[in-house]
Amino acid sequence: MRKKDAKAPRDLKRHDDWPSRLLALIAERRGRAFAWGRHDCALFACDAVRTMTGVDPAKSLRGTYRSALGARRALKEHAGGGLTATARKIAKVHGCAEVPVLLARRGDLAIVETDIPGGKRVLSLGVVIGENVMVPGVDSIVAVPLAEARRAWRI
Repeated sequence: MRKKDAKAPRDLKRHDDWPSRLLALIAERRGRAFAWGRHDCALFACDAVRTMTGVDPAKSLRGTYRSALGARRALKEHAGGGLTATARKIAKVHGCAEVPVLLARRGDLAIVETDIPGGKRVLSLGVVIGENVMVPGVDSIVAVPLAEARRAWRI
């Protein structure tokens, strides 16, 4: 486990019916193609958090990019780095602890490697569902084994 950052007050409280809300979001997104700034991994993961808690951790990112280059610029501006730096900043701001990957539970967020349009492999932020991390793939939501995740945060 990585060195712990100073904790922020925890402001994410899951709705009582968060499991059904999360499953409905995933079902609604099945069959939706990957789209930068509309249906990419960062926004999908934050949509999951918003669905479960009512808090939108991507509020400042929404509508700021429409391409891979735009996403890189937006993440750098938001957190001074790429996807991992952005996930860490969001977790810190909302008081979410990083957890060992194999201790991540349903509804937590994790970083995995996936394919995006153009055949590139990139890091992706997704939501844990059982033994998998769900992330937007080229043509639909895809499941990546949690065991392949690089980092995870408790939501």
